[in-house]
Amino acid sequence: VPLKDVAQILSHNTAQTFLNFGAYLQAFLHYTFGPSLMNILCLPFFGIWVVIMVYILSLELYNHRVAILSSAMVALFPPFLLYSTSNIRMIIGVLAFLITIYSLIKFFKKNSLKNLLPLLLATLLIYFSKSRLLIPYAVIVSLISFFIIRMNSIVRGSLILIICISAFTLIKIHPMANAHYHAFTSSLLDTHKFFATYENGNNYKIFDEDFYEQTTFINYPLSKVVKALPKGIAYYILCPFLWNMRSFNQLIAYPHTLLWYFILAFSLFGFWMGFQFHFSQTFCITVFMLYWIILFSLASGNIGTAARQRDLLTPLFCIFASVGLLRLFELFPLNKPLLRNYSQ
Repeated sequence: VPLKDVAQILSHNTAQTFLNFGAYLQAFLHYTFGPSLMNILCLPFFGIWVVIMVYILSLELYNHRVAILSSAMVALFPPFLLYSTSNIRMIIGVLAFLITIYSLIKFFKKNSLKNLLPLLLATLLIYFSKSRLLIPYAVIVSLISFFIIRMNSIVRGSLILIICISAFTLIKIHPMANAHYHAFTSSLLDTHKFFATYENGNNYKIFDEDFYEQTTFINYPLSKVVKALPKGIAYYILCPFLWNMRSFNQLIAYPHTLLWYFILAFSLFGFWMGFQFHFSQTFCITVFMLYWIILFSLASGNIGTAARQRDLLTPLFCIFASVGLLRLFELFPLNKPLLRNYSQ
């Protein structure tokens, strides 16, 4: 885009979605290196840091073997090879999620403010790469941070109950809080409708047909959302279905979909091992993942979009899959704890 046209683009209503962080980065690289291969060769630098963060996080949670295997899984996972050369926003979003989990685990070990400093970097990365996720991100990070603060369990439980009741009451009686809540849920459902009814694409629907005839979702019944959630989660976790691949693009994705099913199966075993040996840390990571799985399941309505959004959490699945895989083949000594021993 010529520089003289940038002002006109920025004044357009869709400028925020058109000129995202990736567009600015590409513009900078093109301005610096010109039309050369350096524009592409610079992008894997961010992908390398995803692999490094997976290794560091795995080492923090488990041991060297898990760190090696999980980082190798991520490095060789086909979608991440693609993102590292063509979708820089996706790679930065994944990196932000990994930094978030690392910071929360460090804070769990020792309640020190310096252990929360990486959250500032993660928040900036979310803002620049996935700005629409910023508020939901702030909510879940605040919730988990409060949960892992060391205090009496009875006091923590009482405070959580008070906060939940206060938040529910505030949404019910305060006009501004009520408006923000309904605006968020309406935006979530409207996003699903957009993807599910888009003319070109591999779309799917999780709600009843009357849902897609509505023009607003301000007061859409919560019971119907809960009813649609299992189907949405199934699509989010399993798509594209191996038994229902019809397009050429889906057939190309067949090998890496098989690999994803392999990772998913062993990750379930890894989660079980994590809960068995170190409940609190595994619980915090699981809450973080379930939160995003629910949100993405309700917002997605396109197979390709759902698969990309799932990849934000794929490195975490890889870590747990590594635990399950290594433990299944007894590559962990049976007489030693699976996880590092941290004082609770």
